[in-house]
Amino acid sequence: MIPTPLYTVRYFNGDDTRLLSKHLHHDSAFKVANRFITGLKDKHNEDPEAGVLIAITQLTGSSGQPTILTLTNRAHGPLREGVRIDLEEQRDPNWDYPQHTPL
Repeated sequence: MIPTPLYTVRYFNGDDTRLLSKHLHHDSAFKVANRFITGLKDKHNEDPEAGVLIAITQLTGSSGQPTILTLTNRAHGPLREGVRIDLEEQRDPNWDYPQHTPL
């Protein structure tokens, strides 16, 4: 089976990480990550004194350009909670999209 490059969206909270979704395009992955992190921010901001913001970071690495969306409290700094988008090659027989063929 030919490896398929997929953008994976993962939620992290401290050391705990879980997979949210997989996408063929970065834009789709970013939309899911943005919706998820906005929901988290709104949940934290139910307390009017929370003052939680979203910080977006793009890193250049060997596996593409990971994007990290994190939550930050204005008064206390980073909350160690957020979403990460990575480009990964996967050989998943259960993936619904057609596999890429070599050129």
